[in-house]
Amino acid sequence: VSAELPLRVLADLLGMPRSDRHLIFEWSNALIEAEGIQQSGESASGVEAMAAMVEYGQAMAAQRREHPTDDMVSTIANAQVDGDRLDDWEFAMFWVLLVVAG
Repeated sequence: VSAELPLRVLADLLGMPRSDRHLIFEWSNALIEAEGIQQSGESASGVEAMAAMVEYGQAMAAQRREHPTDDMVSTIANAQVDGDRLDDWEFAMFWVLLVVAG
């Protein structure tokens, strides 16, 4: 119950469909767990979670560049500073920060 409200709010702000809300929870938990076992060299689940999170975010950004909506991903994916948009790597790092830190 305590996780549902923040997940709902974050997913809505980002423009994620309700069916994908659980991914935020899964990615965040995998990254936190991986941090705890990083010293043992067994953090494959964290790497997989990061890759899945970035892939999902970049797919959302590509879709929102083509068909913007009123969500945060559309705003970030289409924002321009001095005529330049975030490149894929910059967007990915922004996305990870938003998803993990909320």
